Amino acid sequence: MVANPRLAAAAHWDEGREGCASIIGLTADVRRATRITVHGHLPGTGEAVTIEADAIEARCIQHQLDHLDGLLFLDRVPGVLSLHRRLHTCDA
Repeated sequence: MVANPRLAAAAHWDEGREGCASIIGLTADVRRATRITVHGHLPGTGEAVTIEADAIEARCIQHQLDHLDGLLFLDRVPGVLSLHRRLHTCDA
């Protein structure tokens, strides 16, 4: 967990399929950086922390950072042709 995270660097952009528990039944092709650096602070101590991530971890972090900014993955979709209906569900 990181308090007050902010994206400090992003590189090597690529499209990938994303979904979200907030939007049941839809996924979309979203362009995101495949390498990122995030700066923030550790809760409690306030110690500065830097996170470097790539691949799916970078995508997930950017997705969650968007939520902190009030955005959903649909806000990053360039058009309706990028949307896909989720065909399978996982009932646990």
